[in-house]
Amino acid sequence: MSLSPDQSNQHGDRMSGLYPRITGRRGQGVVKSAWNLQSIARIFGLLALVFCALYLVDLSEVQARLAETSIALLITMVGLHVVIILITSWRFARSFRALGAALPLRDAIRLTFGATLANLLLPTSVAGDAGRVWGIQQYGITLKSAVAIGVFDRVVGVAALGFVALLGAIIAPSLLPLWGIVGIFGVSAGIVLLLAVFLRRTKDGSALGDMRIWSLFGETAVLSIAAHLVSIVIAYSFLQSQPMTVALGALFALFPAVLLAASVPISVGGWGSRELAAVGAFSMVGLDASTAVAMAFMFGVTQTIAAALGSAGFALKRFFRGAPSD
Repeated sequence: MSLSPDQSNQHGDRMSGLYPRITGRRGQGVVKSAWNLQSIARIFGLLALVFCALYLVDLSEVQARLAETSIALLITMVGLHVVIILITSWRFARSFRALGAALPLRDAIRLTFGATLANLLLPTSVAGDAGRVWGIQQYGITLKSAVAIGVFDRVVGVAALGFVALLGAIIAPSLLPLWGIVGIFGVSAGIVLLLAVFLRRTKDGSALGDMRIWSLFGETAVLSIAAHLVSIVIAYSFLQSQPMTVALGALFALFPAVLLAASVPISVGGWGSRELAAVGAFSMVGLDASTAVAMAFMFGVTQTIAAALGSAGFALKRFFRGAPSD
């Protein structure tokens, strides 16, 4: 359902009243300055993390590990990243539809491809998510509800990481303390439930009942876990091409730390933080730093390629659809 022009104007008036400080020239300058400072800080963070990673590894060794990546493996990793984006698109659409709004899965996929690419390339890890939240308002949902969906979608992914790490701690109990993982998962699940309650309290989500809240939590958690499992398969596939590999159970326990580090907003798109986390985590199982960096780097590269291909595909489709016919 799209907003009519009158509804759009009314929505804009409401937003102007809610945020009077950022509608003026002075307020816009403050927002722009804050954005610039955050961008500069993340760029410096990226440079610092890359410097640390370069200090820890031998670049010639990393290059040798990357050279062992075949074209078939590269295509496989990119294809699996596309699967992850499709799964997270489904999760996003499911959360949106819980409010009774009609978001076509095709549009959810298009928005998620673009959001993933923006998160990887722009100097903030949430720029793409913010753009996606802004974009879904055209389907007849308030900004408050859109933000709630965006936050819920991201946090449920973190909670699912805790569950995957919990599985890893059960499979390989010598690597992670079980009590610590249970605590992390409990906190994450609690935050998700609070967000679900908040979602219900929004104007668009007021019709959600307790059963629908639990259903939403369960479905999105399952989809998130599925996406993380595919991520582990990507890492496992890369390591199979290397001289030294890692047991699948160890990947369950350790790779969630790599994914979590990539989502921390201290760098650009998780570059640098993902590689350093891989070095630290996989040193517990004796994996050399060069292989760990190569694995994390290729994970990010193939994720970027997948997001770029999907975004380009939707852009070309839109271009040719809008091109005048002869």
